[in-house]
Amino acid sequence: MRMRYSDVNELHYEKMGSFWGRLAVFLFFAVTLLFAGLYFYQRAHGPLGDRPAPDWYYLMMFGIFLLVGVIVMNFFTLTIHVTTEGLTVAYGIFKQRVSWDNVAGYEMGKGTGLLNYGGYGIRFGYRKGGAVLVYNIMGARLIVLELRAPGRYKYFAFSTRHPEEVAALVEKWGNPD
Repeated sequence: MRMRYSDVNELHYEKMGSFWGRLAVFLFFAVTLLFAGLYFYQRAHGPLGDRPAPDWYYLMMFGIFLLVGVIVMNFFTLTIHVTTEGLTVAYGIFKQRVSWDNVAGYEMGKGTGLLNYGGYGIRFGYRKGGAVLVYNIMGARLIVLELRAPGRYKYFAFSTRHPEEVAALVEKWGNPD
């Protein structure tokens, strides 16, 4: 079991992955290895087929699939970290922090991220006249926070597999009017 550093102010920690995210990472890296194999096979045994692709093509495709695989791997896991100061929701290197002072209210999201925001991952949308930043994953409920000092976004929505527990924390630590 992997150990992780626990903050003394931590109220809730959740790390979520999806089967489809794992499958996508596996497929991208499998295709990456396929192109590497084709390149080395063609270098060692001569041209593949009657109209072989040049060596640079296999190297280029290897590089493209490797890069896309690394990007997809960034979206492999959605992490929620709730503390007494606020909450942080992250997809790899992309993080959104919301302090409790900035929470004007919340509601449980209705429907799925696919229907409401056109898919999963980091999404952008509109509701009630304001922009929404969404961090969501398949198979988890959304919580939508209304922000006091919206800046670019009036709402921030995120997925959780424990919506009642997280909503209770938002109710207790947030500042709903």
